[in-house]
Amino acid sequence: MIENWIEPNPKNVEDACREFDGWKDNPDPALCALFEQFPCNTDERHVLLKVATLNATYSTQIRAISNETPTLYDVARHIVTLKIDEALEVGNVDLVENIACVETSDGRKMRNYSFATKYCNWQKHHLYPIYDSRVDEYLWQLRQRAPFADFHRQD
Repeated sequence: MIENWIEPNPKNVEDACREFDGWKDNPDPALCALFEQFPCNTDERHVLLKVATLNATYSTQIRAISNETPTLYDVARHIVTLKIDEALEVGNVDLVENIACVETSDGRKMRNYSFATKYCNWQKHHLYPIYDSRVDEYLWQLRQRAPFADFHRQD
């Protein structure tokens, strides 16, 4: 349950954005600079920088070393292999799921939907929203308080 529930309305959203933008340890300017410096996703080194920084900043739980799940390096290679730049430009809705599902050459699998939404969002803010546990919780609480759609929690 979200404590200190704030009703969503234009003023409260603007206030929250202003508060977030004023946060002294806000990582967004650094992430903006990184994604602007390396807008394409064809060079594995550049993609790895973006993947590792986004993972560390947003705690998306992708490991640097693992024998059980794909690593940061596997995710970066996966993104380069997908050749995502054209799909990003047009807002292809399948792209998030394509990035989320990673399988290594030795069969290790991972689905990190939250990371994929964040990666796409940092590439094209206006086309890809972020979806993570905070968004999930907020949407569920909003639905409980003022039903705006008929869906189940697992949806």
